[in-house]
Amino acid sequence: MQNKGFIRVFAVLLTLVCIFYLSFSVVTNRQIKKAEEFAAGDEQKYADYLDSISTEKVYLWYTFKQCQEMGVGLGLDLKGGMTVTLQVSVDEVLRKLSRNNPDENFNLAVERATAQRLDGGNFLEIFMDEYQKIDPDIQLASIFANSSNRGQIGPGDSNDKVLAVLETELDDIVNSTVEVLRKRIDQYGVVSPNIQKIKGSGRILIELPGVKEPERVEKLLQGSANLEFWETYNFDQVSSSLMAADTKLQEMSNVENDSVKATTIFSLLSPSNVPGSPVLGYARENDMAAIDSMFSLPQVKDMLPADLVLRWSVKPIEEGSKIYQLVALKATPAGKASLGEEDIINTASDDFDRFTNQSVVSMSMNEVAAEKWAQITRDNIGRCIAIVLDGHVYSFPVVNTEIKGGNSQISGNFTVDEARDLATVLKSGKMSASVEVKQKAVIGPSLGQEAIDSGIVSFILAIVILMIYMIAVYGVVPGLVANVALIIKPSS
Repeated sequence: MQNKGFIRVFAVLLTLVCIFYLSFSVVTNRQIKKAEEFAAGDEQKYADYLDSISTEKVYLWYTFKQCQEMGVGLGLDLKGGMTVTLQVSVDEVLRKLSRNNPDENFNLAVERATAQRLDGGNFLEIFMDEYQKIDPDIQLASIFANSSNRGQIGPGDSNDKVLAVLETELDDIVNSTVEVLRKRIDQYGVVSPNIQKIKGSGRILIELPGVKEPERVEKLLQGSANLEFWETYNFDQVSSSLMAADTKLQEMSNVENDSVKATTIFSLLSPSNVPGSPVLGYARENDMAAIDSMFSLPQVKDMLPADLVLRWSVKPIEEGSKIYQLVALKATPAGKASLGEEDIINTASDDFDRFTNQSVVSMSMNEVAAEKWAQITRDNIGRCIAIVLDGHVYSFPVVNTEIKGGNSQISGNFTVDEARDLATVLKSGKMSASVEVKQKAVIGPSLGQEAIDSGIVSFILAIVILMIYMIAVYGVVPGLVANVALIIKPSS
């Protein structure tokens, strides 16, 4: 046969290619065993070891992370891991599309639909059913025909048309959320994740093989990446207002049958009394909700500056103390942050500040945000600017000079993992809507490691023996054709 030599060369090359790609799994398993030996059962040490070698070349010119990606992907049954069901805040999306319409019937229907969606049913269908129970003659166009939906929804559009537009918008937001989550999972280093969206419900099912830090992953998935920069009030600027609010609460507590008890602000919040600091006081974790409730009372709000916004620090003042800082932010005339309404981050990375000896997150802003940031820092030299992510204050550094170019840092007494995860959240982009964990489960491998290793070896041997058998029985050419077909379409 004229092409016999070529066929043999092709067969050898094919075998070598198969062995080459299978070798990535061998290298990955070897590095994982080294990590397990080093950690000796300590999950944090195990994670730190793998993180430390993720960008190092461990096989030829490939890094450990690349070897993981190119190796044989093992599912939850073989590798164990974590499953998470996330719920996109569909009610939040609906309110945004209505531009926060104050209509009482609309908001009541949204609340009822949210309460009934526990089983993951179609939110829009439930919402429409509840809305029609409240108002049988409802015209959705009267709620959603606004500037946000111009060109899609008109004042005279039917309910069916409006629902179709809302379904498309919701689906787009869920799709964008899936892409953000995929970026975060890839950057975390999970190999062969499975991400599925449940149509109509706003739910996303995620399977993460090999995950050993479920709490860390859960926090990583839920972050909305809503990064904001706020001007701040100093303690001395609002101390008199706080005292007046506290006195008002005391007066209210003396009224018979009043819902407010004898508890006042300063009975739970220890004032900082630090001039020039945006920290109003310190409170225990268990008291934070009660303090928030007091500040939300209309009688208390009337005693405070209209543009005062209060936010808690993301971490306690000391590890294990469970005491948090209450920070005074100053809103713009529109009631928003000075910077952060739109996407502002180009890149972000975990870094190390040699002056403070702490892990930080370095970031660069896009051109538009960089210009705004330069102006904000120029106007606030000598004052604090609070960096807020997803509603929590990470730091409030004093501005010493105008910052040009959009390069900045986020500090906050981070661990190496916390800084790395925060950078991952920022790099992945801002979510269009917040998400929450509805269900989660940590799954151990149903097969032991010994069985997994034996299974992989058996699989390889079986493939090799099958190839040899096919060539021996059917001849070189037909056998090779059959082997190629077997590799290309294993399911057949």
